[in-house]
Parts: sequence; structure tokens; C-alpha cells
Amino acid sequence: MTVGTIANSLLTCERGSTNLNHEERHHGFMRQALELARQGVGLAAPNPYVGALVVDPDGRILGSGFHTYERIKHAEVIALEQARGKGASLKEATLYLNLEPCCHQGRTGPCTEAIIASGVRRVVTAMRDPNPLVNGKGIEQLRAAGIEVIEGVLQDEARKLNESFTKYMRWHEPLVTLKAGMTLDGKIAPPPVQSGAALGSGGPAGPTGGWITSETVARNCGFTPAAAAGIAGS
Repeated sequence: MTVGTIANSLLTCERGSTNLNHEERHHGFMRQALELARQGVGLAAPNPYVGALVVDPDGRILGSGFHTYERIKHAEVIALEQARGKGASLKEATLYLNLEPCCHQGRTGPCTEAIIASGVRRVVTAMRDPNPLVNGKGIEQLRAAGIEVIEGVLQDEARKLNESFTKYMRWHEPLVTLKAGMTLDGKIAPPPVQSGAALGSGGPAGPTGGWITSETVARNCGFTPAAAAGIAGS
């Protein structure tokens, strides 16, 4: 789903969203922010996956964006710039993003400064940034500037999306994903006495007696290389 498709679908679905209660509204837009963030999978590392939406009080999307490492700019800055480019007033707008905005100088300036300067009324985030340079400090800066901040909306989904980033920030270790076809007793290949017809039906019978899984499983192992920083095999 592209950014434009998300924006158009929300404009269709969320008109009249003032009739929704606040929780439903926040959950709906946060799901879209997470969907935007997923467009950065394989493109944002070593940075986290972040999507952002700027929404007016009537539920109209004024700006949207997601982060990629190559484009440098963070998702919230892209969304705010898009909204300002339309000449929209942001004084009553809400910014939705799945990760707490940064408050330190890196390849870009602090996103908290851009948010404060934009004049948005409210920021809704899914989770705090595990980076020790941020980790709550960004939220503190926004609140100190008089911006309402709502935390923890769809937090579990957000943590799952950025679990590799979180693990590296907390323990300086990579998130390792192991995919293996195994028997119930922990074997990754049947013994030589068992031919491919027994356990490896559909797979070639080799020195080990064949595959445990089928050709279909071998072709569709459910692993997404784009989401991995490296792949090791034997």
C-alpha cells in the first residue's frame, strides 16, 4: 500500500470521525502510521521503522510520511513539511507516529524542535524510543512546550515492528531469526534408512535420506530477506 493509497483511504473512511470516541480515533490513525512505517522495512536500517500522519480535527490527513535511511529526513518531519506545503494550519492538528520523536542531533536536527515549531496541538505515540539519548526525553520536551502527548497507543504492535532496533539499543546485540524444518525430536534431516518417500516426500533423497519439509515449504519458507541485515546459510 502506498502513501497516497493510505491517505485516500483515510480521507474516505475518517470523514465524520468526530463521531468516534477518542480511543477508536487514535487506534485507527496509529494503525495507518504503523502501515506507513512498514514501508521502510529494508530501507531504514540501522534506524527504526517510523511512519507519521498529521491529521486535522475533522479527521482529514494533512501530511504523511515514513523514514528511509537514504532520504535522511525522519517521518514526522516529512509529514509536517507536506502539511505546511498545502498551506494548512496546524494549530489544532494531531501528529501520529509509532515512535517517540528524537530530541538529539544526529544526521538531522532534533525532531522535537520541528514539532514544537510546527504548532501542532497534540502528539500521539505508540512507544518510547529505546535509544538512551531519547527514551522519554523527547516526550518531556514536547510537554514542556505545552503540547499534549498521548503515549502507548498500539504499543505492542509498535514494539514488535521495531524489536530488532530495540534489542540493539538495549543490549547491543542483533536480533537473530532462525528458520528450520525439524522433526519432533529435533533433527533437521531424516536418517539414511528413511527415504524421501517417508519424511521427505516431494524432496530429493540425498545422503541424509531426503527433506523433512516439502518442495512447497522450501520455496516459501516465510523468511523476508529485506528485513534482515544479513543472511547466513549452509
